[in-house]
Amino acid sequence: LGKLYVWTPDGKRPEGRIEAGYVLQGIDIRTKSYITIDGLRIEKMGTGIDSSYSDGVIIRNVAVADSHVNGIRSHAARNGLIEYSTIERSVREGIWVQKATSFEIRNNSIQSSGTVGTPKRSFGAIYAEHGNNILIRKNNIFDSGYIGIYGMGTSIDIFSNYIENSCTVLDDCGAIYTYVVNSPNTVNISQNIIVHSIGNSFGRPSNTLSAAQGIYLDNMANGTRVSGNTIIDADYGIQVHDAHSNVFEGNVVYGNRRGSVWLQEDQYGWRGVIHDNTFTNNQFFPLPATPALLLTSTYDSIEFGSYTRNRYSSLYNAEIIQQTYGKM
Repeated sequence: LGKLYVWTPDGKRPEGRIEAGYVLQGIDIRTKSYITIDGLRIEKMGTGIDSSYSDGVIIRNVAVADSHVNGIRSHAARNGLIEYSTIERSVREGIWVQKATSFEIRNNSIQSSGTVGTPKRSFGAIYAEHGNNILIRKNNIFDSGYIGIYGMGTSIDIFSNYIENSCTVLDDCGAIYTYVVNSPNTVNISQNIIVHSIGNSFGRPSNTLSAAQGIYLDNMANGTRVSGNTIIDADYGIQVHDAHSNVFEGNVVYGNRRGSVWLQEDQYGWRGVIHDNTFTNNQFFPLPATPALLLTSTYDSIEFGSYTRNRYSSLYNAEIIQQTYGKM
């Protein structure tokens, strides 16, 4: 065995003052069925609780802290529930539910996911990709290094969450993020409150600004409904990148640093890839020198959607729409 030598800041002996340990899972219930975990505290594990490939597992009133990978991991789990729990300082994801089916995540507090140590490839405080029938509601998410809630799949409902200080470490990010690979993306993003998407341009070219959005629909996202959300202090409140056939209704987009909404068509898509997006009954409050709607395309068309019965504040900027197309 090797030896570890420690020099403490005060020069005193380290006996009784150093704690170290590493176990892959604090609780390992992979492939198990109909188990309830209630009222436990789990610290300093690889993953606090691993219920991957399980069926009918309930996790409630637990506290998971300082996990080296995930706080709670429920990969490909079915009929699961995570509620009334606190997950703090996970090096990567707070809750991982990729490829889960009929799963609910509600009334949890997730803090400082993806912010520990040097920058890591952390997908989100809550990561629900390729899911089916996933409900994510009434969670409080604070200080996520990358995305707050990453939801993609069929019947994904992201409802009434509070998300503050997203994108604090990694960039090209959103407090809530979705995209599509091949199939329709039936995601409902409604009645969430998003405050402060921070962004981080370090490591990028010197003339590149940060990219930290409130709600980010990326790469062919379609069939998404974005309604009744409040978004404050992101780079753009809403970004629609090469995405189509989405509905935006009744949102309040206030005081975002570079604009309220950015619809972006670029070389990663094709001419006309953005179409049939509808914006109805939204309220946009842009800052000085920032438009309510920014429409940009690498190609020669910006017929991205329709805009009906929206309200635009002209207190700081009377410019409603700014559009650029052609070579960019």
